[in-house]
Amino acid sequence: MDFWYSTAKTKITVAKPKISGSEKVTIIYGKDVYSFHANLDAVKQLQQLEALTYDNYEEKEITQTGSEPSDLDKPGTVNGKTLGKVTAPEKLNWNAHVPIQTKELKALADGSLVLSRLKRVKGEMSFRGMTDLVLGSLIKLDGFGKLFNGLVYVTGLEHRVENGEFITKVSFGLRDDLLKSSNGAELDIISPIAVCMSES
Repeated sequence: MDFWYSTAKTKITVAKPKISGSEKVTIIYGKDVYSFHANLDAVKQLQQLEALTYDNYEEKEITQTGSEPSDLDKPGTVNGKTLGKVTAPEKLNWNAHVPIQTKELKALADGSLVLSRLKRVKGEMSFRGMTDLVLGSLIKLDGFGKLFNGLVYVTGLEHRVENGEFITKVSFGLRDDLLKSSNGAELDIISPIAVCMSES
């Protein structure tokens, strides 16, 4: 539950998200950035999460507490646990509807906290095109104020050429609508694809 996967240069990477290490590039406000929009969101922040399930064979309740991901407290000076004191209960209980193993329960608890922390700071920015950035790269923000200065974890990446200029747009943090729900019936148009084969 607390792993992130990305594809870059024909390589699939599966790793735990972490905001520590060396940045790929430093973006300075007023010098490098073309556009910038970011939010510090307390709504999805938790102080502590406890996952519960029931062992039918032993006839007892099993609990696992999520471990705080200490390497996801950047950027800024206000961490997720502090923000959680504003909107969340001291401990949130998550109940599994079916019996699951202890290791899986622990992974669910840890993963839920990772998702929470990745939603603390989220936003988008654009700057001069850089081809060496990939999903999971670290970018250092400088001059954006104490709430946003520091390392951000790239979760979205777009390159485009606009009016003859190469521009890179990155997203950082996790949005709430990664998997959008669909309501009602959806109509799609399916077009046939013609395949031409030639004999040499």
